[in-house]
Amino acid sequence: MEPTTDTIKPDLDCFLEKLETQPKTSTVNELFSFLRTRRLEEDRDVWLSHVREVREHPILNRVHQDPFTERCFSKPRGYAGDAKLIDFLYSTEPITRLGDHVEPVGRTVNKTLYDAPEALAVRARRRILSERIDDHVARGVQGGGKYPLTGLWTPT
Repeated sequence: MEPTTDTIKPDLDCFLEKLETQPKTSTVNELFSFLRTRRLEEDRDVWLSHVREVREHPILNRVHQDPFTERCFSKPRGYAGDAKLIDFLYSTEPITRLGDHVEPVGRTVNKTLYDAPEALAVRARRRILSERIDDHVARGVQGGGKYPLTGLWTPT
C-alpha cells in the first residue's frame, strides 16, 4: 500500500476488509507497520489528522476486540501499566483462553502482540528472574534458611 499524506481512510478500509475476511497476524503486522511508518514520516499535524481518522474508523473497534489492546488504550486505572495489563504481558499463553466472546480479529491481534519481540523479551525477563529467585532460595535453604535478597543478583 502506498502511503498517502491526505487521508489514510482508504488504507484503513483495505486493512479492515482483510482483517474481517481472513484475520491473519501478517495483516495485523502490516497495519501496525503502516501506522508506525506514517507516524515517523509525516509531520506532526498530518500525523494527528491520521490519529483522528483511526479513532473515527471502524478498524479501531476491531483492534480493540483484543482485551490487551483495549486496556492499553482505555487505561481504566489511569495509566497503561496496571496490574491486569502486566498479567496479560506475563501470561504464558495468548488471551485466547478468555472464551468465545473474543472475536477472531481480537484473537488475531492478541496473538500478534503476544508473539512480538517486545512481549517475548518481557516473558524472558520474568522467567530469568523467577529462576534466579528459585536458585537464591535454594541456596538459602542449604545455608541455614537465610534469604538475603541483596545477594540475588550476585554472580554465582
